[in-house]
Amino acid sequence: MTGRQRQHCDKCGFIDRQCVCQFIRQARVPQRVIIIQDQKEASHAKNTVGLLSLALPQIEVIKVQVDEDVSSYLTGFSPDDTALLHPSEHAEVIESLDVDRKFGINTLVVIDATWRRAKRILLSNPSLQKFPALTFGQTVKSVYSIRKAPSAEDLSTFEAGVYALEQLNNIRLEPLVEFMARSIDWQWRDQPKEHRHN
Repeated sequence: MTGRQRQHCDKCGFIDRQCVCQFIRQARVPQRVIIIQDQKEASHAKNTVGLLSLALPQIEVIKVQVDEDVSSYLTGFSPDDTALLHPSEHAEVIESLDVDRKFGINTLVVIDATWRRAKRILLSNPSLQKFPALTFGQTVKSVYSIRKAPSAEDLSTFEAGVYALEQLNNIRLEPLVEFMARSIDWQWRDQPKEHRHN
């Protein structure tokens, strides 16, 4: 690469050639959404949190090292109205929650990392473990095709977050998933097929 700097879009933040402004669809939900993002994941070209932040403007992204203490970021959050999206052994099935329980969740915390590193972040942080965990009771097929995953049911952070919010609010957010899919197709349009994992 030469000394010329790439120009970035002022609105979406991506380089001009990968600008996704034409595809953006937004929604607002009542929950506060906090993404605890592994620093390593933040620099990954195929990470979806940047797109999620465009689709859900109220999202807060906290970038951390994998063994970092995140308690200072979570001061004031109560287990009574905060939930962690993570498939732990004692997690509640989000589709089975009654209406009062769903509407009682005011903050949703999501860890953005590989499964192995997400587990490390969780085990390193009692402040995260205090929140009741939520998991999915049914298989949700991913449309995210540019990153290797153990199975087609392993969701990107974007898809997992959107599905969880759909369940908590009894709404459908298909336009957001469509935004993600179209943006990814656009941004990776010139990449050889071997760089995509269907």
